[in-house]
Amino acid sequence: MAYLLKYLKEDLMLVAHEMGVEVSENYRKIDIKKEIIASKEYDEEVVKFQLDAMVEDRRVKMEREAQKIRGKRIRTREIANYSSGRYQPFAIGFGGKF
Repeated sequence: MAYLLKYLKEDLMLVAHEMGVEVSENYRKIDIKKEIIASKEYDEEVVKFQLDAMVEDRRVKMEREAQKIRGKRIRTREIANYSSGRYQPFAIGFGGKF
């Protein structure tokens, strides 16, 4: 049951609400864990699967956001280089000669 404490409080609260367990923002993680385990709806495998899915969804979302930010930085750098006259198009297969 200790595995529950490695997850974020918000994730534990969401799982608790999905199980019909009443928890409030004032609850600590340990209190939410106790409420989840005490529920008639508690199934360790299902709860672990739900929590792992939440973590994976968050990871994928963060990676997508990081890719967007990297893309924007690259475009900004290219625009700055182009504006300053330092822009050099990258040519493949021409041996550097145009």
